[in-house]
Amino acid sequence: MKRYMLLAVFLLAFAEVADSVVYSWILSVNPVDTDERKQTNSPDNNTKGNSTVQGHCRKDRQCGPGNYCHKHNGLCHACKPVESACRRNNMCCTGLECVFGFCRKAVPRGTEGARCRKDRKCDSGLCCVKVHGEPICRRLLQEGEDCYVPEGGLGYSLNQKCPCTAGLICKKLKHRHRKRFASRLERKKRVCQRL
Repeated sequence: MKRYMLLAVFLLAFAEVADSVVYSWILSVNPVDTDERKQTNSPDNNTKGNSTVQGHCRKDRQCGPGNYCHKHNGLCHACKPVESACRRNNMCCTGLECVFGFCRKAVPRGTEGARCRKDRKCDSGLCCVKVHGEPICRRLLQEGEDCYVPEGGLGYSLNQKCPCTAGLICKKLKHRHRKRFASRLERKKRVCQRL
C-alpha cells in the first residue's frame, strides 16, 4: 500500500512538472518586440501614419506588415522564414506559403506542387489529388508506374493518386511465377499499362 501511495505522489509531482514545462514552452514564443520596431534602421519599421505593432491582437492585420497574430496566445509575432513550422499562410513571410505544416517558397498556380481545388485548376498533364491530406497538383501517372488505390480508409483519404495518362489503363500486374509465392501486396499491385 505504501508503494502505491509513493507512486501516486510521484505521478502527481511529475504531472505538475510536465504541465509547467508545456506552459513555459508555449509562453516562450517570442512576441514582436515593439521597442525594436520603433528603431529607424529596422527593416520592418512602418513610419507611415501612427501605426505601431501592438502586443495583443485578434486578427493578422492588427499586427502590421511582416507579422501575424498568434491565435492561441493573442500576441503579434514576426513572420516565419522558409522551412519553419506553420499552421496557415499568414504565418509565413511574403512570397512563402504554408504547405504540409512548413513555410515554403510559393509555387505558381496550376504547376506541379501547387495547391488546387479541382483538376481544372492544374495545368494539362496534371491532376488535383490529396497529398498528406492537402490537395496538390501532381502529374498524371506514366506507363509502368504504380496506380494501386486503397479501397478506403485513412490511406485513401490522406494520399491519393492521379489516374494514368491518356492511352493507359490501371491493371493488375501479371506475374510469371506462381501466385502462391507472391505476397499479398504483389498480387494486388496495379500499374499503368497500354490498352
